[in-house]
Amino acid sequence: MGQEGNELSNIFDDNHVSIFKDEYPLSPKYIPARLVARDEQIEKIKTALKPIVRRGEPINTIIHGKTGTGKTVVVKFVVKQLLEKLDIIDDTNVIPIHINSKNDTSATQILYTIIKTLDSDRIVPKRGIELGWYYREIWELMNSKNVSILLIIDEIDKLKNDDILYTFSRAGGGHNLKERIYIGIIGMTNDTKYFENIDSRIKSSMALNNITFPPYNANQLVEILSDRAKLAFKDGVLEEMTIPLCAAFAAQEHGDARKALTLLYRAALIADEEHSFKIEEKHIRMSQEQLDIDNQLEVVRTLPTQSKLVLLSILQKVETNNSKTTSGDIFNRYMELCGIVGISFLSRTRVSDLISELDMLGIIGAETKFKGRYGRTRTYNVPTSNTLKLKQTIYQDPRLKMIEPYEEKVAPVSLSTFTTLQ
Repeated sequence: MGQEGNELSNIFDDNHVSIFKDEYPLSPKYIPARLVARDEQIEKIKTALKPIVRRGEPINTIIHGKTGTGKTVVVKFVVKQLLEKLDIIDDTNVIPIHINSKNDTSATQILYTIIKTLDSDRIVPKRGIELGWYYREIWELMNSKNVSILLIIDEIDKLKNDDILYTFSRAGGGHNLKERIYIGIIGMTNDTKYFENIDSRIKSSMALNNITFPPYNANQLVEILSDRAKLAFKDGVLEEMTIPLCAAFAAQEHGDARKALTLLYRAALIADEEHSFKIEEKHIRMSQEQLDIDNQLEVVRTLPTQSKLVLLSILQKVETNNSKTTSGDIFNRYMELCGIVGISFLSRTRVSDLISELDMLGIIGAETKFKGRYGRTRTYNVPTSNTLKLKQTIYQDPRLKMIEPYEEKVAPVSLSTFTTLQ
């Protein structure tokens, strides 16, 4: 019966018994009560922040390690414990402010975020004002509120200009801020060389501490997933090999706990949609395939325009032929697409190089067939299931959006109208 026939029905009402008990423990935002294999790192961060408890200033710290090694969750865990301790002391006023330099890359954006965190009602221009104005606003707010800041900067290596670190490190001690008012800094980065490459002037001024987060191994990932699974799923939901398989996939990629959790969560969603009472090995493998596609799409988003045009040419030719395509067909379609967009086309050799790069990235497949004395033929293909998503990702590029109406038929274009780029 449709919804029109039952006014009391709700689209979320059904008789399906979910395998989930609580999805939140599978979220990257969740801070677990137990952190696996990170006792040493917890102790080092605690040591850096403990002076705050004694009414001193924290030790500025840079934390580095690959994606999914627990940097963010460990920092959140330690800071949460710190704030609980400060609540008991009740006479130390420290505000943690989280910045992600992937989003807030410029000094202006970071300073704006700090001011709005200190005073959400204050009117702050987002641009068009010299940096000194923002700094003076921060000093005035911190001094008037008698508050210090613990600045936690995720992906600190993405900062466009790290002079902001130097300015903050020299703000205390009566320079711009009153005595006992300070800005402490914890920076996190996936770049293991970041600490070595910091400007010596900044490194000296900040008196930086350096903490390394090693990758998790498969056994540690099993522990992490098992702890979360006990909270997230009902009893008896997991097959014996479900968690070890998730851990094995993630361990292959530098021990990424975030990927392991995402794999498990997506597998659970697939199983739940199927109304399955168990998360099986097949669900993990389906989840892995989805993640591989998502990773491919992210790579495609960052490709240069010419590479996107070559990939789109391959996708269109594979669809038109309903099979594999050759470099000659790809090059012809590529020149036609360049004509639609109005950009110069590359030489055949350069296009062949870009095709090879797409093959190395795993976005397309290549196959070479030998034909005896007639030489060899190289053909290219893309899994049919990926084609639509790849094209949609390419069309997110505003410059290439105009090609979409020409999907079915691309008019021949005179080669004399183009310039060839070598």
